[in-house]
Amino acid sequence: MMTFDTSRLVVVLVSSALLAMACSTQDPETGQSETEPGEVENPGAMTLAELDRLIRRVDAGATRENNVWRLTYEETPLFVVTDEHHDRMRIIAPVVSANELDLEHIYRLLQANYETALDARYAIADRVVWSTFIHPLSPLDEDEFLSGLAQTITLVITYGTTFSSGALRFGDADDAGSSTYNDVMRKGSEI
Repeated sequence: MMTFDTSRLVVVLVSSALLAMACSTQDPETGQSETEPGEVENPGAMTLAELDRLIRRVDAGATRENNVWRLTYEETPLFVVTDEHHDRMRIIAPVVSANELDLEHIYRLLQANYETALDARYAIADRVVWSTFIHPLSPLDEDEFLSGLAQTITLVITYGTTFSSGALRFGDADDAGSSTYNDVMRKGSEI
């Protein structure tokens, strides 16, 4: 598990939140979308209320500030950031300080993004390696969100070993990732 400078994390999250808020048509007090006169909401589209419900099924203690949720799965801190105006949703979790990477590790991360990370990916921002899942918000469904959350968590857990999201295994991959993936999917699917 990574120990990281929380001030850097705050800078990344505040920057993401401010950018999303600047572009958002959301009421900052209620978190509800403000539609233009005559505009019809997309029926069946993922809403922030539905996303909040899904997040709290995984972590009842999750916190929300406008378009950013902070939750924890076991010891893995996660953030869900949304931007309704640009129809985007991002799940992120810190993995390790990018300062710890050498060329071999960078190569391995890129290889994992191609072979074993599947829908989640490793990324670097503000000198931190992140596990991230990015998806359009409105067409996102419950299974896709839970799968993205599980894959993001599993990439954190398997960093340094199998570098796998756990959703699919090739050969004799480590079972640690797939058990986490299955546990998150089960927990999120329970009503």
